Amino acid sequence: MKKQILILVFGLFACLNVFAQMEESKVKSSDDPWKFGVNIAASYDYEHPTQHSTGKIGVKAGFAAEKHLVYNIYFKPTVNLCKKGFKEDTQLQTLDYNAYFLEIEANLEMKFGDERTGKGFLISITPFYSYGLFGSTTFDILEGENAGSETIDPFANDDFLRPDLGYKLGIGYDINHNWELNATYLFGFYNIINGSSHKWRGVNVGLTYFF
Repeated sequence: MKKQILILVFGLFACLNVFAQMEESKVKSSDDPWKFGVNIAASYDYEHPTQHSTGKIGVKAGFAAEKHLVYNIYFKPTVNLCKKGFKEDTQLQTLDYNAYFLEIEANLEMKFGDERTGKGFLISITPFYSYGLFGSTTFDILEGENAGSETIDPFANDDFLRPDLGYKLGIGYDINHNWELNATYLFGFYNIINGSSHKWRGVNVGLTYFF
């Protein structure tokens, strides 16, 4: 986790350093207006380390905005509703975890393309915060007096933690002025289960449409 925090701090520091140099050189901010749109993505989410567990396919959808800052740097905040989960199998029980999260992203993108056509590649670093809303976790106990199946809300007893904070690294492609294709890899900092060291990881591939 310390290594991940250092990477995030370094990335943010690099961005702030670029902005500071721009301020010193009196670079004028872009007059381009805000753009607003919607985005949808498929995901493969899992817990790390992956001992006894496998990931699950998820989905997220929400609203996006974009502001051209300076040069080829853009700010793209998003608010999403996400569904993600994982499965865990041991000799004593199996666990099937599914939950919905509210996610807020503060995406910084650097674009390399033709502004006239809106086409080109991009790279991004995205700090995010998510909060668990509701879900279902099914336990299948295989042996012993308590053998059987039980389904509970994962957040009802604080056994599974609601918040997560981390960052995403991504690449993408502007198809035109309205459509953007992107792919990101997620690094979560907070534990998924209370008392464990397992954290969220995931790959997201999605589309954003600006009105």
